Amino acid sequence: MIVEMARIVFGVALVCFHRPIAEFMHIREQELTTYLAQRGWRLPTFPSVGVTTNVYFCLSVAVFLLAVVRLWLPV
Repeated sequence: MIVEMARIVFGVALVCFHRPIAEFMHIREQELTTYLAQRGWRLPTFPSVGVTTNVYFCLSVAVFLLAVVRLWLPV
């Protein structure tokens, strides 16, 4: 039961903090793209912060819902 509750708390935390996580990861992705471009690797640019925020929000809601479903369904 502790593991299931930890999964739910983790999902709720991701939903609550998806915006700062997405902004942090977007900055790191830009730095990685710049670093690799200096080394001669041409990569496509990453999506905007808004797209990244939406992706992280959807992923966090999915993690939360999967945790709740695993709690309710006997496996």
